[in-house]
Amino acid sequence: PALDPGKARIVDQSTDHITIEAELSSPAILLVTDSYAPGWRVTPLDGSTQASYEVLPGNYVLRAVPLGKGKHRLRMEYVPGGWKVGKWISIASAIAYAGLLGWMWWRKRRDGQMQGKAERNS
Repeated sequence: PALDPGKARIVDQSTDHITIEAELSSPAILLVTDSYAPGWRVTPLDGSTQASYEVLPGNYVLRAVPLGKGKHRLRMEYVPGGWKVGKWISIASAIAYAGLLGWMWWRKRRDGQMQGKAERNS
């Protein structure tokens, strides 16, 4: 163990993300005492000495992120695979719904114009 374990602080936090700044004099593991799930991803922010991060299960149930020596700014986000699939299904459904509304409006307008022509011709 290092004599100086370093410092870490939470900059921003919500239910689905956390932004952390850390400064370490030797490599260490950042242990976040929230539940681990495979959907957690870590993105390095400007000012990080490390190019990539990985979220691992710590003590079987917590989130652990190995950190190298230096300054770190990282954002941990919960983005499960099902969320991405659901997002694209929702977008496709909204486009289909808008197309259906447009088609119905066009058809109603066309039928009204045809009915008007038929009345003028009789």
